[in-house]
Amino acid sequence: MYSKLNYLLLFVLCQTILCFGTSHKYYVSGAGNNNNSGSLENPFQTIQKAASIMVPGDTCQIRAGIYRETIKPNQSGVSGNLIVFMPYSCEKVIVSGADLLADSWANYKGNIYKTYMPWTMGLGKDQVFVDGNPEIQARHPNARSKAMAMPPVTEPLSPLWPMAFGRFQVTMGSNTITNPNDLNQDQKDYWKGALYLGFHKWSWCMQTADVTGSSKGQITFANRTKTWWFPDDADAPDYRFMFDSIQDGYLTNHIHALDQAGEWHWQKDTLYLWTSTSANPSNLKVEAKKRQLAFDLRNLDFIEIKNIDVFCASVNLYNSNNCILNGCRLSYISHFQKWDSARDGLIDGPTATLSSALYKGEVGIIVGGIGNTIKNSIVEYSSGAGLYLNGNNTTVTNCIVHDCGYTSTYLGCIYIFNNMLSPTKVTGGHVITHCDLFNAGRAVISVFGNQTQTSFDAMEISYNRIHDGCILGNDGGLFNSWSVNLGSANKKTQIHHNLIWDQWGQFWAGLVYPDNNTWFMEAHHNVLWYSAKNVYDLKGRLFWKANLPNDCTYHDNKEKNNYANGVNGLTASDYPGGYFETGASFKVSSSDCGLATTSVSSEIGNNKFKVYPNPANSWADVIYSLNKTGNPRISVWNLSGEELLVAVPGNQETGLHQTRLNINRLSNGIYWVKLNLWNELMTQKLIVCR
Repeated sequence: MYSKLNYLLLFVLCQTILCFGTSHKYYVSGAGNNNNSGSLENPFQTIQKAASIMVPGDTCQIRAGIYRETIKPNQSGVSGNLIVFMPYSCEKVIVSGADLLADSWANYKGNIYKTYMPWTMGLGKDQVFVDGNPEIQARHPNARSKAMAMPPVTEPLSPLWPMAFGRFQVTMGSNTITNPNDLNQDQKDYWKGALYLGFHKWSWCMQTADVTGSSKGQITFANRTKTWWFPDDADAPDYRFMFDSIQDGYLTNHIHALDQAGEWHWQKDTLYLWTSTSANPSNLKVEAKKRQLAFDLRNLDFIEIKNIDVFCASVNLYNSNNCILNGCRLSYISHFQKWDSARDGLIDGPTATLSSALYKGEVGIIVGGIGNTIKNSIVEYSSGAGLYLNGNNTTVTNCIVHDCGYTSTYLGCIYIFNNMLSPTKVTGGHVITHCDLFNAGRAVISVFGNQTQTSFDAMEISYNRIHDGCILGNDGGLFNSWSVNLGSANKKTQIHHNLIWDQWGQFWAGLVYPDNNTWFMEAHHNVLWYSAKNVYDLKGRLFWKANLPNDCTYHDNKEKNNYANGVNGLTASDYPGGYFETGASFKVSSSDCGLATTSVSSEIGNNKFKVYPNPANSWADVIYSLNKTGNPRISVWNLSGEELLVAVPGNQETGLHQTRLNINRLSNGIYWVKLNLWNELMTQKLIVCR
């Protein structure tokens, strides 16, 4: 007879099998069928079908193709048994938020064609692509008329940035905006129904309003941005010289603005399109945004999305824990041109709810919860944030995040904010390292609280290349914070070993700009410069140290002004403490099989092996590719031949793998990292430098 202990063990075993079962691989192909078994020979048709039945430890391998769906797993993974979505055998997989439009186009007039499009994402939120490239919602004016020029940034700007502005004057206490030059149409209400976007007065960010009527030389408006709306003739006469130089705006969302190639307009279930080549769109691939999310991981844990591209959609990680985005390219993740508040992502109203645009994922990739990781990935083209971090201990490593905040709200490449739904939750503690972060409408990295002094756990921002912020807005920097405690007196946020250059704001700005009531930040061992081409160097304000309480500390930084030679022109003497590697290990143009593989550069036989970053500070990733199943052993040795660290990941299948080593207890110096596999020994040098 079984003892009670035997029954207990049997019960636990049964429960384990029920909960986790045996790990499965499910396969998906566009040519499959959801009534199939999900095997390689009989795959499912949709990724969601696999997601609905996957349990911890399961993997979904996806055949090449474009999948136009939103995927939401039915349950979480667990530690050691993640739920994984990845391509099959290095094939190209795209999850798209856009749907194809019918090829039945009729000529509207001239080079403008029209077709049936029975959906919209909402005012200012639609996007249209032709052969994978964005066309622009029609704008007026098409050319600059006495308005600011776009700055000569290091990397090219997306065409989604507003390239042309007119001179619009906002009057104090009035619902009228004047522009005699660009509003010269005699017809009454010629622009009624349009959407206005513009910069005025302090121009911290853009403002928006609905056009309710027009007459020659002026428009009237309603439903304006509440935070903030700046007229041009307001207070502070001492700053009149600045306010007079910033009165720039444009109109969109109107058929009358559709007057040149590369533009479109939507109204009453009809899309009007003048392609960039003026060609008949019947012979082109035209698609329009229809879904906001590619992956909905809200309230889920231990999910990995690996080497999958996301197009015209986003990923929602709100209240998720220990999830991973690895080797993904996420393009055109958010788009909006109207907002209630420009400051915190609440574009559709002043109140934070689970149904607000922010928490639905409409303003960027929102990352909440604890311990999430974004690595080896590209995040690009967002009207809002690239990454909106409002959880705790998020790691962003070896990534490129660029062209974010192109409608110039406060949101930029990485926006760090507290959790407005649970303001007492601890947030912060993030690590942003070895990334390229560039092209932001205002700050590239921002840390802000909810209008009151807000505390964050100390963060680390290190070994990055951060450049070209405040392309549109003012009073910001590449790093910008306001009314925040960035840690504590004993543990401050560290900004170190970065290359930081060029912000383009016209006033009140610096490359590193801890604004009023910023506490507990330390910046050291950075290289900062204004390019010779930058006319807004603000008298050499690389660090802004003017605002109270002046609590932040700065040491061992290299500051350069009027510098013309860029990153490649830096010499060893420019690096405080000696040369250090910065930025991601790949470029925006990378086209390898998944970005996760592009960081692997050395190859021995069919097995790739690299240690990254190198030099390293507190951790190092050992990255290797296996062409057959194996049990690797990783060890770290000093130059005296002593083995100091050992990692044994266990049995691993064919493919790319990554094992993180904690090297905090290693002293500065040179070490050997050894990978032993199939009785073969591969070695890489590791430099530890703090």
